[in-house]
Amino acid sequence: RQAVPPPMQAFSLPATGFSSAPLVPSPVPVALPPGLAAALPGVPPVIDPHLLQLQSLPSSGTDIQVSLPSESSARWVIDCTAKYVLQDGCPFEQHIMERERGDPLFSFLFMPHSPEHQYYRWRLFSLANGDTLTQWNTTPFVMVAGGTRWLPPPNAPPPTGEKAHLHNTPLPLGSSGSAAVGGVAMTDDEADEFEEMLRSLTMERADIRRAMGFCLEHTPAALDVVETIVESLTLSETPIPTKVARLYLVSDMLHNSSCPGVKGASLYRTALEARLPEVFESLQETFRLEGVGRITQEALKRRVLAVLRAWADWFLFPEAYLTGLQATFLRSGGSGRDQAALEAELEALSAEDLDRRCRRSGISSKGGRAAPISRLL
Repeated sequence: RQAVPPPMQAFSLPATGFSSAPLVPSPVPVALPPGLAAALPGVPPVIDPHLLQLQSLPSSGTDIQVSLPSESSARWVIDCTAKYVLQDGCPFEQHIMERERGDPLFSFLFMPHSPEHQYYRWRLFSLANGDTLTQWNTTPFVMVAGGTRWLPPPNAPPPTGEKAHLHNTPLPLGSSGSAAVGGVAMTDDEADEFEEMLRSLTMERADIRRAMGFCLEHTPAALDVVETIVESLTLSETPIPTKVARLYLVSDMLHNSSCPGVKGASLYRTALEARLPEVFESLQETFRLEGVGRITQEALKRRVLAVLRAWADWFLFPEAYLTGLQATFLRSGGSGRDQAALEAELEALSAEDLDRRCRRSGISSKGGRAAPISRLL
């Protein structure tokens, strides 16, 4: 059950001054070094990386002087975005542009002549050529032979204090610049109120609406809110009807995460995407729990699968992610596949690649190395 907001067009654009033209990922021709050629599918190398070593390169136009963003939070968002686009490909940039076009923190994607967009394009090129977020090549270069010459910013001293903590904190998987405003903790009174709300939550529409209203009113503490909900959903002693009611609350939060009138609401989708595999692991344990009657099992199964179908209809997550959540919930152990070959393939993956595969498949990566491999099997 969901508390449906007033009808609105999907991906509607608030009055921010951004163009309403079709979304097209910004063309970033990248000179990829060996081993990184597949990092950006569909973007071929267009220049020999060794040209980066030249002190003087021909330019067909005005030089572009790249400057570091003055706000550390803006630089953090741009750096994280570039890092994930390099890691997951141009479709990830398209996904961000579709989901975050109303968020001022991502305005740099829609303003190709802004200093922030120039910094983003340079950062993506820089990371693709082996630079880091703290040290980079300052030699002028061109991205396309005969094109405009780019002048990187000088290497700046590493951030210190709070700025260092911000810059070393990764953007939550799935990306959302709203994370910078979602890390406030709830007060003790607010936490007590919300926990009591979750304890008494039922599948009644009014209860779900009231709890969802609390979440939307506390988007500055979105990460804390999500942590509280996930903990409540993974408690083994929670009665099944209460778990289902909390899952309905999560569904409503996801449905309303793109509300243009609620600042930071999109962070709920991002934060929940990273935690839902844990939730469905717990639901699977509840579903297979000894002593649960067949009628209760079927009722739980029907409701959980209905929620997943709704998420698919709303285009909230990639199909592979939702398929992974469903497989986690219905898993009964063992399959007809050649598990030996698949296990060997998974064992050969690096820790980073294994985590990425779990993330894309909607599988929890917690529990060391053996646990996620067993889940993928």
